[in-house]
Amino acid sequence: MGFFDKVKDAAAKAASATTTAIGGAAGDLWTKYGDDVVRIIINFLEKVVNRNPGSIVDQAKYKEDVVDPCWALLPLPIQLIGRDRLQWDAIFLAARDLLFVIEGEIVSFHPDAKNRLSDLIASKMKSSES
Repeated sequence: MGFFDKVKDAAAKAASATTTAIGGAAGDLWTKYGDDVVRIIINFLEKVVNRNPGSIVDQAKYKEDVVDPCWALLPLPIQLIGRDRLQWDAIFLAARDLLFVIEGEIVSFHPDAKNRLSDLIASKMKSSES
């Protein structure tokens, strides 16, 4: 094995160790902050639905008025995991169908929204660790 092969091998091992450590850290952070994250999201969504149901119905408005501002409310350790790694946009896309009952221009929360959101985020966290 040549010098450059050894360097490549060492770099690959370091990258693998870092990915494993980050995956474990994400799980640890979810354990610590998961309930807070769900509470923050639900509180924010309740305000949006009551003020402007159009922000839920329209895809572009949903991202602008809900997905992006809600990200900014998260605890910094959760944000540091990264929006892509947390699958933030995918969570909110799925959440729209799971959490809201949309009938024309009338939007309301599903009665079990909090548990549905918690289950959705937990499943995304598990899939991001694999």
